[in-house]
Amino acid sequence: LAYNDGGRYVLGIYDTPSLAEVASLTLPGRPDDLAADGQRGRVYLTLDDGRQSLLWTLDRAGQIVDERALGEWTENVSLALDAGGGRLFLGREAWGRNAIVVLDLESGRETAEIPLEAAPNALTWDPAGRRLLASHTYVHLIGVVDVAHSQETATWATAINVTDLATDPARRLYFVTDTAGRLHVLEAGSDRELAVLPGAGRIAVDSSHGHLYTGGGEAGTVRVFDLLPAGSTPPLVERGEIPMRAVPVADEYHGSLLLVQNGIHLASLES
Repeated sequence: LAYNDGGRYVLGIYDTPSLAEVASLTLPGRPDDLAADGQRGRVYLTLDDGRQSLLWTLDRAGQIVDERALGEWTENVSLALDAGGGRLFLGREAWGRNAIVVLDLESGRETAEIPLEAAPNALTWDPAGRRLLASHTYVHLIGVVDVAHSQETATWATAINVTDLATDPARRLYFVTDTAGRLHVLEAGSDRELAVLPGAGRIAVDSSHGHLYTGGGEAGTVRVFDLLPAGSTPPLVERGEIPMRAVPVADEYHGSLLLVQNGIHLASLES
């Protein structure tokens, strides 16, 4: 968890079952994004130190095992992880150089740089479709990036700003929240919109236990949805809501819901 604690930027690493703090690290500047790689026991964090933007690789204990300089400190860098393919995608939002950099996690080498016309403000990897989705918030678009051919092959427009996006490869679904407080459900492959429901802020998906959560940001509540079996109509139904301005985090191992708001809270899905 990377956060601002009264003007001090901190990275905290926690044990999921107990919520006990494993490590706490003061950061030299503002964090951009992070990705947790459970398969390799690594955390990837982008941040700036006031002079340049950086990519840190840390182990489970919070020790920095690698630091990579990326560019000017004004550059924003979002992340997406292809754990199975051993790749980390860096969405670089820089003046005159909007691009996605593909980093091989075994060798540490940059294997490709995919130029983009619009800045990538958020990324997510779709392992079922083998493609990368990029949110171009400022121009109200979501882009589909063919990594194998190093090009953005399609975009679809959103009426207003996109807040977050996520995937459920098992059900072949995409989820998108917008600043009007709506959750859009799209069919992977055809990009056909299957449903629109109330749901704002960040998205957390627990595919194996059949749960989806929205909340955080401008959302005044955390909404809990049940994901129905693949091919169902509708693809999900709302179970209930929790009146908290918290960011939802899905614990896919235990099937539980964690809420981040001035600390970490474990929610009861039954009540």
